[in-house]
Amino acid sequence: MNTIVEVNGASYRFGRLDAMKQFHVTRRLLPILAEMGMSAGMIAQLRGEETEKGIMGLMGPVMGIISKMADEDVEYIIRTCLSVVKRQQGEAWAPVQAANGSMMFADVDMTVMIRLTIEVLKGNLEGFFGPPPSAAKP
Repeated sequence: MNTIVEVNGASYRFGRLDAMKQFHVTRRLLPILAEMGMSAGMIAQLRGEETEKGIMGLMGPVMGIISKMADEDVEYIIRTCLSVVKRQQGEAWAPVQAANGSMMFADVDMTVMIRLTIEVLKGNLEGFFGPPPSAAKP
């Protein structure tokens, strides 16, 4: 899986987290999903313009829940997700995050970081939990 998304005029490519990392990210996300009354499949369903609206609509509740989480859990989720993200640089793709967790690009601010994290979650949770119920065939 190499999904490409555009954020603020830059192209980003992300791959798949291994199953163990998916599991550890998901277990840290469960309080957020439960509080919002959402499933991982619902996040994976957000597409295109819906993604922007969905993210903006979720930011308030999500930030409230995240503010109560341990720093280590939040950083684990973000760093793990960003570990599979690369940014297009001409013909090449460069990691967005250095080995120490710092951002490799000055314009990757909190908004871009969160958006990329959500994109990775969408792409990875769908595969981990299977297709969302609305995508299931009768």
